[in-house]
Amino acid sequence: AVQIWLSELARVELHSVFVRKVREGELTEAILQAVLECFREDLHSRFQVVPLTDDIVERAISLLLSQAKNHPLRTLDALHIASAQAVEKSGLAFVTADKKLFTAASGLFSRIIDPEAKVGLGP
Repeated sequence: AVQIWLSELARVELHSVFVRKVREGELTEAILQAVLECFREDLHSRFQVVPLTDDIVERAISLLLSQAKNHPLRTLDALHIASAQAVEKSGLAFVTADKKLFTAASGLFSRIIDPEAKVGLGP
């Protein structure tokens, strides 16, 4: 079975995206509630959630200090990378459709996949 690890940050980001879509008139409140209910169900049945621990925050700070001088690394991106590093196991891929996050994560993981571009780095 495929394990999907998800940073706790993604929970907040998903809510932010869909609430914005309601505010901008792209979704109705009813659709928002249906989407959030599906996400809650998936969260408990399909995903392993990586909690934001002190260790992950420290890893993110280290990434910012070491990487941000050469690559634009945003705060939340550093936390996503640090979360993935905390659970990185053989064969796991770091998956992101965010171009800046993809670039920042390059060289930090053996496999990186952009699902929108169908392009990845690594075996």
